[in-house]
Amino acid sequence: MDGIINSIKSLFTTYGFRATAVIVLTIAIVNLIKLPIVKVAEKKEAETGVDKSVITKFITLLPFAVAFLLEFAIELVIVGFNFKAIAFSELFSKGALYGALAVATYEGVKKQLEAYAAKRKNANAVKIIKFNTND
Repeated sequence: MDGIINSIKSLFTTYGFRATAVIVLTIAIVNLIKLPIVKVAEKKEAETGVDKSVITKFITLLPFAVAFLLEFAIELVIVGFNFKAIAFSELFSKGALYGALAVATYEGVKKQLEAYAAKRKNANAVKIIKFNTND
């Protein structure tokens, strides 16, 4: 769990609050959008035999789109809804950067959680074995 906190802390110190907020929100929103799509794709795969990747092939672009839209909304509020005042080249760069950071952060945290779960599972298995051996 310390690794997850360190990941978020590292984002704060490197990119600041705004970027970290966009990255964390991107992860949350992408997961909210992605899970139903994957479930529908798995259901269609079971019903029709068509590979689920036909439906899910563009999910990898979701973090970039969500990060861009979040950054666009924030920038739009900051400039008082004046579209001409938005630097779109900078906006696209930030959206791509934050999307990539969201993917990297999500994958890193996911691996840490899987390792933690495996460690807990092994610890519980050892307890069960010790309990059953009557040592």
